[in-house]
Amino acid sequence: EYGMPHFKLLLVASLLSGLAATASGNGSVDLATGSSHPQIIQSLVRKVEAMSLRIERLQAQLAQEPCKGRFPTFETSIPVVMKYAGCNSNVLRNTTTNIQTCQNGTFSIYNTNNTATTGLFDIQIAVNDPPRNDVYHFVCTLTTDEPHVAFCTLTWEEPSRPEGPAWLNIRFKAMTEPACTPTAATIVGTYFYDFATNAAGVYSFYARVP
Repeated sequence: EYGMPHFKLLLVASLLSGLAATASGNGSVDLATGSSHPQIIQSLVRKVEAMSLRIERLQAQLAQEPCKGRFPTFETSIPVVMKYAGCNSNVLRNTTTNIQTCQNGTFSIYNTNNTATTGLFDIQIAVNDPPRNDVYHFVCTLTTDEPHVAFCTLTWEEPSRPEGPAWLNIRFKAMTEPACTPTAATIVGTYFYDFATNAAGVYSFYARVP
């Protein structure tokens, strides 16, 4: 990934290359007046000015979004906890009825000691549904392609029971600066018919640090 100084060097090299090509065809170039090949010189100057403007805009964008290319930073000593709320839609096996319900609870992020280098961490979704108090645990990964988007799969549940397949996607948002700690997240999940799952469905939750 090129830094701003590298871009500026490329600009200078591009300009010098163009001037050299012009000079080789006509012996010399007057930089002050652009004589010899004024249209070529003026064209090069316009290109350099346009590229310089683009670099300035990129610099301004990076200054406004310093966390854009970084993994989120999570507290390693204690889980990061957010409150969530949202709704889900599912269809029971061998039926054609869509059942829609809503819920709320807590969303916690843990096992984050190596997240900064590997992108790996765990989460749990604890549903506010007494007396059941269901808790679902997932393993997750971030990628350098989309450093604020995690992909997760279900691993185990509380109370313990056979698990069917379930995936979810987490988009971390509202980063604090300069630490780049997320204070909000959008969670989208799906689960499938399986020998241990009698429903297939999707859900979307919105979480925020209280």
